[in-house]
Amino acid sequence: MDARLKWPNDVVVDAAAGEPRRKLCGILTEAVVDEVPIAGKPVDEVLPGTDPADADLSFAVLGIGVNADLDPADLDVDRDVTTLRREVDDVDATEVAATLYDRLLEWVGRVETEDGFGAALDEWRTRSATLGERVRVDTRDGEAVVGTADGVTSRGALVVDTGDDRVEVTEGECSRLRRT
Repeated sequence: MDARLKWPNDVVVDAAAGEPRRKLCGILTEAVVDEVPIAGKPVDEVLPGTDPADADLSFAVLGIGVNADLDPADLDVDRDVTTLRREVDDVDATEVAATLYDRLLEWVGRVETEDGFGAALDEWRTRSATLGERVRVDTRDGEAVVGTADGVTSRGALVVDTGDDRVEVTEGECSRLRRT
């Protein structure tokens, strides 16, 4: 199973040629900046006048949903999904949870080092299913950014080369487009 990371918060598995990738896992984060929860919005929208680059992150809350030991047909969703059971056959949900917990603690330790988030971003880039792809990002304010996913910033924004400009997108629904 070749699981990869789809910006901004999914773990996906490649499907057969010509088929869309299947979602295996979703990851949601909520930052608490200057002791104020920032739920799904840009920091400066919740705290006007705050430069996100200078904001003091108090902590973050992480939620992870793994499609583990179930049949994908049992999921009532409007997108292509998969489960660990489908991908690897034999799944022990307790073992999945324990392994996930251990890996999270390992990554927290890495992020707390001097290189910190930079090392985590480098790892994300090597596992990305988004970088190098032609994408469309539909933002909450109704804007559509179309181009090639060219990079990710140190703050996690997706850099999209539109052909005319390089746009940093901090949120939105990202879809892979066919190459033209």
